[in-house]
This record gives sequence, structure tokens and C-alpha cells, in this order.
Amino acid sequence: DTEYPDGIWYDLPLGGRCDKPTGGWNCTWSYKDAGDIRLEDLEAMEPGSGYCCGGKCTGFWEGHRVPGACDRRLAQARELFARAHPEMPADLPPPPCDFDHHNFWA
Repeated sequence: DTEYPDGIWYDLPLGGRCDKPTGGWNCTWSYKDAGDIRLEDLEAMEPGSGYCCGGKCTGFWEGHRVPGACDRRLAQARELFARAHPEMPADLPPPPCDFDHHNFWA
């Protein structure tokens, strides 16, 4: 479980990265770089005093177990990503789980 509604945990072991996943123990995932955003930029969107690091304080993380606050943070991250990478889609569907138990343990 995650603190975000419909949140998904992913486990991406270094030894499982490959170009075209087969489901074998050493080839379980791949990725395409879509760009990034910085936590500092997200945190700067919401000044506050509760969470401070290096002399900079933010209210971004307040209510980390409150569904509405989680939704707000997710919306802010999507907004920042859209501004930084307008050529990318706003959202993607969750990837299918194509785990092959027999291939993995072969």
C-alpha cells in the first residue's frame, strides 16, 4: 500500500534492467527517459516552515497522509513537469504487469 490513492510501488533491481524485458530474473524492466523535475522546484511552489533543509523551508510535504494533500502534491508535480517538458504527454496509463513466473524462475 502507498499513502496515495491508486499508488503503485515499483521494484527496479539494477540487475534486471535490459533493453527488451523478457521476464527472466536478469531482464525484468526497461525505461525511456521522459525528462525530470527537481524536488527543490516542487518544494519552492509551497513556502512554509514545517520542513526545512539547507536553510530553505517548505510546506509542500505537510499532510503527507492526507488524501487531499497527496492529490495536491501530485497535481503540482504534473504541472511542473508539463511546464518543463511540454512535448511529453500529461499522463500515462500504468504499465501492464506481464510478469512471467515460469520465465523468471527458470
